[in-house]
Amino acid sequence: MSLLFSLFPSSVRLATNSAAESILNGVDQAANKAGFSTTSKDIYTVTGELISVLLGALGIAFVLLLVYAGILYLVAQGDENTTKKAMKIIKTAVMGMVLIAGAYAVANFVISALVSVYGS
Repeated sequence: MSLLFSLFPSSVRLATNSAAESILNGVDQAANKAGFSTTSKDIYTVTGELISVLLGALGIAFVLLLVYAGILYLVAQGDENTTKKAMKIIKTAVMGMVLIAGAYAVANFVISALVSVYGS
């Protein structure tokens, strides 16, 4: 009887491991068929990709702001207040785009340095 109890936990562990491997293999096959990558990425690469996406979205926002200010400037028809408002938005948008470009350069440098040192 004690032999049965001593063998039972290890057999449960083996069954659990093989079931988990079977499930993971099925998930990997489904991901490959769907065109997704099944290789893992380190935290530095994922962080770099996230920062790139966020800075890209901010860049798009500043370009849209620049377009809005340009349209506002064009339809001002000589109104001094609207022209000043449009010029202020244009200056702010250009400064924002310069800041985003600088932040992207710094983030790209730091993340690539971290990936080369710690990453795969």
